[in-house]
Formats: sequence, structure tokens, C-alpha cells
Amino acid sequence: MDLIVGIEKTKEDEAALSEHLSKLKYKSILINFLDKAEEYVRSARPKLILMAYEPNDKLYTNYLKKLKQDPITREVPVIALVSNPDNNFMITYKRIGFIDFLVKPLNQRELENKIQLALKAVQVNKISQKPIEIQRSFNRTAIVFNAGLTKYVLPEIKNILTAPLLKAISSDKICIDIRNVPNLLPEEVIILERLLGIFGQKKIAIITGRYMGLLISQGLIPEKANLFMSMEEFEEFSNKKPE
Repeated sequence: MDLIVGIEKTKEDEAALSEHLSKLKYKSILINFLDKAEEYVRSARPKLILMAYEPNDKLYTNYLKKLKQDPITREVPVIALVSNPDNNFMITYKRIGFIDFLVKPLNQRELENKIQLALKAVQVNKISQKPIEIQRSFNRTAIVFNAGLTKYVLPEIKNILTAPLLKAISSDKICIDIRNVPNLLPEEVIILERLLGIFGQKKIAIITGRYMGLLISQGLIPEKANLFMSMEEFEEFSNKKPE
């Protein structure tokens, strides 16, 4: 089920948005700008973000800028929730980084329609996305899974993780990022466990996001890999000097 994250600043607006989203078929979570919203959004990997926005307040502008500069969240569509949009905003909102906007107080039907359109746009973009991507920088290598392990990742793994590539990254700090997997099934945990064998005795990391609980509760993965909720946690761990 698609996850929608709503980000608001006041408890009143959080409650209003929560009531609207509860009437829809999507899974939704409401968070506050002041409650580590940025860290949570990066870990949760939502399909859509509904974000409060005040054009003249740098809090909102800076937050949106971070979302659009971050490789993990820059492709996630963001709908602005504005109270009093001026003419300038209505002309420039796409240039700012929003896919659309809604005016408060929200209209239920308009909210649902705009969410559906934004999620359709996500599906169109997904068509061109590869099931496995390699992101390498300095002495770090991230192997990103963007699709189901059984149907998409497993058939491609030998074509991507070739012997020359594995040799080239053998001295890197390696992580497998599964946050983009739409729905990690319990039986696919076994596949993930077997994939760890490609790296021999080297203990790599897995960036789990919302799948942390599933990996801890099933299989031997916690014994074979270091688990992190976010890339930041992995980076912090990697940068620690050995004691």
C-alpha cells in the first residue's frame, strides 16, 4: 500500500489533515516539522508528501530544498498545503519544487483527486527505473534494490554484481539499500540472506527503512549483516575510528 506522509507545523493542522487522510485508502503518517521530520521522511521512503508551506517563511523553503537536493527524496512528489497563496506562488510553485498545491481548508474530493494524479506520475517515472542500481563514491558502495526481490532483483543480480565489479568494490564499505522495495515479503528475506553470500565472509550493511522489524524477526540476517534504518546511520557507523 502506498505511503503518504503529511508534514504540518501546528497540532490543529495535523488533526485536520489526519481526518482527511483517514477517509482515503492509502496508508498515511502525520509528522511535525519540529520532530525530526527530515530524518523520518528519508527512512520511510513515502510515495507522496503533503507539506505545509508558507512562501515567506524560510523554515519551509529550506526544508523543501533539502528534499529536492537529497538523492533519496528528490523524486518523491510533494504537494504544498497553503493557507493564502499569492499570484506569484501559483505561477512558480512547480519551479520551487512542488508537483501541485492545495488551499486550506482542504476539500476532500480535491485532495483525493490530486493525490491520485501525483501517484500516477510516480508510476510513470518508475517504468524507467532499474531494479538494481549501484551508487559508488569514495570508499562507499550502495547497492540499491528498487523492485521486488523474487520477480525483478534476483533475475538481474548476476548481470549487475559481476566478478569484476565485486573485485573493484571489495575494499569498499558496502551496503544494500532495500528502502525502495515496494513490499518486502517474508519469504524474500531468505533471498536477501542468500545474496549476502555473494560477498563471502565480509559483513556488509543493509539499509532497512521500514523493514527493520521484519529482518530482525526472521532469518539469520542480523548475524550476517549490520542493520541501519537510514543511510545517515550507516555513514556515522562507517566513519567511526576503530577503538
